[in-house]
Amino acid sequence: MKGKHLHGMISAALSPVTYDERYDYGLLKAYVDWLVEKGCDCVFALGSTGAFPALSTEERKLFAEGFIRAVDGRVPLCVHIGSDTEEQAVELARHAGAEGADAIAAVPPYYYHYSPACRAGYFARLAAVNPELPFYIYNIPGFTGQDITPAQLVTLRESIPNLAGVKDTTQDYPRYVDYCDVLGEDFDCLMGSDAMCLAAIQTGGAGGICAMAAHNPELMVELFRACEQGDMERARKLQFLSARMRMLMQSLPFMSTRVEILRLRGILDSGFKRPFLPLDAEQTAHLKHTLAALQEEFDFPLL
Repeated sequence: MKGKHLHGMISAALSPVTYDERYDYGLLKAYVDWLVEKGCDCVFALGSTGAFPALSTEERKLFAEGFIRAVDGRVPLCVHIGSDTEEQAVELARHAGAEGADAIAAVPPYYYHYSPACRAGYFARLAAVNPELPFYIYNIPGFTGQDITPAQLVTLRESIPNLAGVKDTTQDYPRYVDYCDVLGEDFDCLMGSDAMCLAAIQTGGAGGICAMAAHNPELMVELFRACEQGDMERARKLQFLSARMRMLMQSLPFMSTRVEILRLRGILDSGFKRPFLPLDAEQTAHLKHTLAALQEEFDFPLL
């Protein structure tokens, strides 16, 4: 099989746009360079943190091309191509494979509550577009309304030769344990919740796809490195900081907060795809105050 598997600390990257909502390669390149320089093991493009539902088919193609060009083989790059429309997902899968993505991922089709048989057919057809590339199922039932159980994954693995792993964002740790147990060590079980990365690593998972690493990659990189070095005290401290950061993110608008952190840090000055809106003055003040307080409490740079 060609392509590359996902492992370690994987940044769930943003899809930065200009203030007038345009794709800009220079903006994206500067952002990707920063993620790689900060030590991200892989990049996951155009997922939930990458605002894929807010982008048109052509925009998703532009961003896929841009990520592939910007990463330039330095780390493995997975392009998410899932959609509520199978025709669009197939088109995006074909495009990402042709452009040079290392791996492909897809959420199940959403809005309707499809049967397991419908979902199985959808995943099989998407994976078959690029049979030489690792294919990952992105299970995030809170957004899609569809849940892929461990038993279903076992069945899917029997029928999809290039099914390489799952990104689990159920927020259900026992579910993740079951994935690791029944699917075995040669299946990439990737944690999708930043607050459970330490537990996932200790369970034997392949890594974590971290939204926190879209704007504070140093935090998640150091957490993973501490685990690798056996420094569990340091790893636990950083996991607690990540959990506190997650609580902050949940108290503010999902996308705008992450973009604002990059601006506050002087990393990227970018805009939003509507209907997202920038933070108001009160929200920005709360963000800055809380980040500064966490930075002082944990003695870890966040701004």
